[in-house]
Amino acid sequence: MNRGAALQWSVILIGLGALGAACTWAVVRSPALAWRVELISRKAEGDIPELSWSELRTIVSPGGRFNLKDALSEGRSLEAALTNPYTSAQDVAQGGKIFRARCAVCHGSDAKGGRGPSLTDTRYRNGNSDLAIYCILRDGVQGTAMVPTNLSALERWEEIGYLRSLQRGAAGDSSPAGPNLHAVATDEDLRNAGLKPDQWLTYSGSYAGWRYTRSAQITPANVAGLKV
Repeated sequence: MNRGAALQWSVILIGLGALGAACTWAVVRSPALAWRVELISRKAEGDIPELSWSELRTIVSPGGRFNLKDALSEGRSLEAALTNPYTSAQDVAQGGKIFRARCAVCHGSDAKGGRGPSLTDTRYRNGNSDLAIYCILRDGVQGTAMVPTNLSALERWEEIGYLRSLQRGAAGDSSPAGPNLHAVATDEDLRNAGLKPDQWLTYSGSYAGWRYTRSAQITPANVAGLKV
């Protein structure tokens, strides 16, 4: 290669490097792209075993309904961040059709139970997050009659929309549902839960999932003496 050709290739490589850096900077500066890149990176590192690459592609697709920008920026786990966007009246109606065709034989036409448990309860015993329900619909529950449903990813999300509507209906029922603790926590309270050591507002303390408290009442010196 002569000196002129070598110089030309050097200019091309420098240009490509600059273009790559510019693209990376654009992604970092664009929240709409940043959360998608973060999820793909986490999947590549083995951090999201719950979803296949094709399922993840559905979530990060620019034309999809999912938006995890705010949730991931707050440090939430995927299970806390992933919420079902298929909740319109049309989605719920479609989910109801799927339920009656595929699930009613075990859970009853009114979803109040039969061979399978009631799905009108406000919480499900094998997981109550949208991601947990999605995985149950996909994989079933080992050791039970709940087998994989063989639904498409879209059909699973639509059915979750329908199941959530059943739960909301149950929550509005006048029948007693346990003691009323009069606990009030706003969205802002939950987002800032990790900054308030005197409160423990989520299962893990905060959306970060560390299960760590900054409270000074329990220390290495007295923890061994704690009793229930």
